[in-house]
Order: sequence, then C-alpha cells, then structure tokens
Amino acid sequence: MIALLLVGVEIIVANELAGLGKNLVRVEASIAKELAINESLSTKVASSSSLLAVGEKAKELGFREPTKNQRLTLNPAELPVALEHSVR
Repeated sequence: MIALLLVGVEIIVANELAGLGKNLVRVEASIAKELAINESLSTKVASSSSLLAVGEKAKELGFREPTKNQRLTLNPAELPVALEHSVR
C-alpha cells in the first residue's frame, strides 16, 4: 500500500516537474525576445542621440535646412584627380 502511495506521489511530482520545465522554456524564450527588443531600442537611441548631436553641431557651424529650390553643383576643375578623369 505504501509503495503504491509513493508511486502515485512520484508520478504527481514528475508531472509537476515536466510542467515547470515547459514554463521555464517559455520564460527563457520570452527573456531572449525582450533582450533582442532591448538591444534594438538601445541601438535606435544611440543613433538618434548621435544624429541630434550632429544636428546641433551643424547649427553651431551655421548650417541651415535646405530651401525647396536649392541645388548643389560641383565645378569639375575642383574635383579630385580620380573623379576628374571619370567625369570627362
């Protein structure tokens, strides 16, 4: 009788451990997912901070937003030698 009781307890405990193992796998997957999201967000924050710093420095140096009809042209005579030969 005691042996049957112990076998029953063992089955219950084994079943609980299997359920806990499944929960552990699910929690670990969730942690991995959140860590990946956190890494992505950290990269975005660093990139945004860097772009803000560049924008601030540009304003300090007198740069401004381009106008609608603003164009940039290069004088071929002022191009580096490597580019100069490929333009002509």
